[in-house]
Amino acid sequence: MIARRPRVLLVHNDKRAGAMLAARLARRGFDMMEIERADDAVAAARVGAPDVTLVDASPLELRETDVCAEIKNTPGLDMPVVILAERAAEADIEAAFERGADECLTAPFSVDELSRVLMSAVREWTARSRAVRVNNAAKSTRDFVPTRRPTAPLVRGMLLLGCFIAVRRLVRGAR
Repeated sequence: MIARRPRVLLVHNDKRAGAMLAARLARRGFDMMEIERADDAVAAARVGAPDVTLVDASPLELRETDVCAEIKNTPGLDMPVVILAERAAEADIEAAFERGADECLTAPFSVDELSRVLMSAVREWTARSRAVRVNNAAKSTRDFVPTRRPTAPLVRGMLLLGCFIAVRRLVRGAR
């Protein structure tokens, strides 16, 4: 079975830099979706069902922590968010993590490093989601207590009917 390529939603507001980053990541095996407006990030995430959101916060106009918080606080959107920050101020990085960022890379970084971070985020998120699903399934089966066995009377009735038919055939055959 061939695994599908991880889908990345790239949020940026620099068309040229975003296209270049998307092309490099696509060459490394990612299925890329690009949007230029931070305001459209949640709508694009709902429609495109990405595995991870990558917010390029290098342009100062893009408020990366707001995009991150909006995605994290929207019901039905369950994905990691990776922030690319040009500014390396500790306060900005802490703010991104407080608003829900899963990873934060500061410039300079290589595309190989970014690729590893994205793959790691997708793997960890998938494993975490799978563990939650298994845990929830175990809870629901553990809490289930059957009140009665509905199939037992049905099986008993079928056995009795089968015995009745067999005896009837024997009686008819003896005549």
